[in-house]
Amino acid sequence: MIVKVFLGIVILSAIALLILFWMQIKTNQQISQVWHTLESAPAHQRFDADMVAALPAPVQR
Repeated sequence: MIVKVFLGIVILSAIALLILFWMQIKTNQQISQVWHTLESAPAHQRFDADMVAALPAPVQR
């Protein structure tokens, strides 16, 4: 009986680790996509000091 319980725990732990590993891979793929999008953004959409020139002084800091 204790062997079955131990085996069940081992199997559930292995499944949990596989799911976590899969989730990590998917997350890394999404992060790579976002970085690729950010790196390939056109230069005219980047931050410029003129964008905040009309805003109050604390915002301009």
